Amino acid sequence: GLVKITSEESVAAGTRRIVALTGPAALRYVREQEARLHDLSTLLKAPAIELPRRIQSLQEEIKSLKKQLAQRRTESAGTSVEELLASATDVGGVRIIAREIAGATPDELREQIDQLRRKSTSVAAILAVTADGKVQLIAGLSRDLVERGLHAGNWVKAVAAVMGGSGGGKPDMAQAGGKDPSKLLEALALGVAEIRKQLQAAKSP
Repeated sequence: GLVKITSEESVAAGTRRIVALTGPAALRYVREQEARLHDLSTLLKAPAIELPRRIQSLQEEIKSLKKQLAQRRTESAGTSVEELLASATDVGGVRIIAREIAGATPDELREQIDQLRRKSTSVAAILAVTADGKVQLIAGLSRDLVERGLHAGNWVKAVAAVMGGSGGGKPDMAQAGGKDPSKLLEALALGVAEIRKQLQAAKSP
């Protein structure tokens, strides 16, 4: 009769377990799976063979909409990319931005930094948001600064330490958390000073 393998897993070194249904139980399982597939096809308005492509398309659409929403939220709060660049500190042609973005999420801060890096050829940005008595920090560097030896992970770690926090990450993008929001302004000021120091110590472009 019908045999349907439903799962397999490792139970010990060199040993795997196979779980299967047989006979009427296997037939019921197959029919249930077919019913679920039919429900998904109806819900997504696509034949079963097109479901993977349809789901991928929806995921890409959701990702795009999230980016648009993040941009509109930050712009409505008066922190557009253009406004951030206009308020940046210029050090030898490098735009340094250290700001708190009220009401933003860490993902929105990352998107904001990505937009800054697309708008400006040489930029160092560290953005913060306070929520539930804690501070989240996202730091990002444009590619040219990374090539000069600067490191976003080291930068955000130094800033977070002022607030009793820690963090780190990649040379171009990093994240950290702070425990004392009352020291946020002090930490951001140190962030500007710290990136100045890194620029002075970095190799010339």
